[in-house]
Amino acid sequence: FINWLKFIERTQKQKVIRSITNNDTEFTNNKFETMLLKAGIKFEHNDPYRLQNNSYIKCRGQTLDAMARDIMSDSGISEQLWDEAIMCANHVLSNVISLTTGELPFTHWHRRRPNLSYLHTFGTPAWVNIPMEVRQKGQYRTKKLYFVGYGANHRLFKFWEQGTTNIYWSANAEFLEHDG
Repeated sequence: FINWLKFIERTQKQKVIRSITNNDTEFTNNKFETMLLKAGIKFEHNDPYRLQNNSYIKCRGQTLDAMARDIMSDSGISEQLWDEAIMCANHVLSNVISLTTGELPFTHWHRRRPNLSYLHTFGTPAWVNIPMEVRQKGQYRTKKLYFVGYGANHRLFKFWEQGTTNIYWSANAEFLEHDG
């Protein structure tokens, strides 16, 4: 949190003077309150069950939960990849037109239209190139993995190896999606 606080104050060129949180358990501990007091930040709680200051985040979270639930049930991928489904759903929402502004969030942030041709279905099998640096002697050059997300720079894809917890990053993959 301290690193985030320094980053915000540096980029916004303003000092944080107040933190308002709801009564969720992640913000109700003495260490957090003491840390804020040492930093000179006034710490306040909302009234219980009142979402006025955090309604956008709560709604976005509910939307992401619903999308992730649908993604997981459609793909048949293990529940242990719930976090990957949430991040994939968030990536997709950033490339969908916003009802409030009428534009893509990606366009608003980057001042250009995104290339949507790289979007793929969560859980799609793909033949993924395993780089020579990672490959072991006698191992095949490609491996059948399952698509579970996108890289931050839109050039990499995230893949999961079934039966393990291994996650691979690759830009070279042949997706086995069916047309129609």
